[in-house]
Amino acid sequence: MLDLKIIQERYEEMSTPDLIKLSKNPKDIREDVLPILKAELLKRGKKDDALALFDFHENGSELNYQDLSLKEIRQMVQDRVNSGESMESIKIDLKENGIDVFEILKEDHQFQEKVFHSITQMKQDGATSIEIDEHLEKAYNLEKADAVKLKSDLKIKGKRNKNIGFALILVSFIIGSYIIIKDDRYKGLLKCVALMVTGFSLYIIGTKQEKD
Repeated sequence: MLDLKIIQERYEEMSTPDLIKLSKNPKDIREDVLPILKAELLKRGKKDDALALFDFHENGSELNYQDLSLKEIRQMVQDRVNSGESMESIKIDLKENGIDVFEILKEDHQFQEKVFHSITQMKQDGATSIEIDEHLEKAYNLEKADAVKLKSDLKIKGKRNKNIGFALILVSFIIGSYIIIKDDRYKGLLKCVALMVTGFSLYIIGTKQEKD
């Protein structure tokens, strides 16, 4: 079975008339390839031919977005956005096929946070980068490129958490000092202490996340 990247490159090299001719027989095209062909047609301004690819299932095709994995749907959406199709058009198309874009984004965020927690824990336990990559591949079926990106995103998140944590510590210290000097509003002071604790927590978490 040909890799989708190779198929995409072939479509990019084909003439527009050949692509249109190919799109007239969608039943002969693999279901996971259809979004790539549609994206290429859209990129060349052939919107009617592209949209027709996703209409033919009403006449008996077995095209079913429900059979696609979350990763395949995300890739399809990304390909279509890159080709110039509006997000609104994509959302309508997916909704008509029983796919909720917001649910996809929610699941994607939950998955990312789960992986982030796993990486952070392994870093804390002293695991090497290679060990982390192997774990991500076995536990989450992530390719090396995906693992590298997630680790990079985690570092960025860690740096952001450190900055937010440091800012909270600084603000709580300044406000707390003012309260102690000016009056004895202990309730306000307790809030400052809580803010400082939150800041320290975020700073510590960010340090772990940012760790190589």
